[in-house]
Amino acid sequence: MTLAFEGRSNYLNGIDAPGSQPLLHLLCQLGEERISAVAMVDTGAEWCVMRPEIAAALQIEAAVDELPIALSSRLGTYYGFLHREPLYLVGEGEGGGHLRLEATWFVSPEWQGPLVLGWRGCLERMRFAIDPGGEWFYFGEMEGEHG
Repeated sequence: MTLAFEGRSNYLNGIDAPGSQPLLHLLCQLGEERISAVAMVDTGAEWCVMRPEIAAALQIEAAVDELPIALSSRLGTYYGFLHREPLYLVGEGEGGGHLRLEATWFVSPEWQGPLVLGWRGCLERMRFAIDPGGEWFYFGEMEGEHG
């Protein structure tokens, strides 16, 4: 089986990282408005987590009858709701394709942490590889998925 990737993007290493902990950040776009943002890739995070100012710009609000859910993180426990919103990864260089997928986001007006690309509802829906030598993040559709 040959693995195909639609695109690749240079990742940013160590942005907003306290100390010397290496973190992987990607430039991405959110919503049909394609708001540009820097997101931390975290395969250990259950959900993507959206910053409150981005949710406000995309006019995302909880439904009146929606029950809040809790998200426990290293920054504490936050209450919010889940929302589906498009995520775009834009390729650079030779592998200049892009990927659009419907990501599931945890949204909380109290969240003070970074924009996070988490496992459920996002990373599990794409094929990706990381090349630390060139600082490339390769991405593509899963077989049978359409972005």
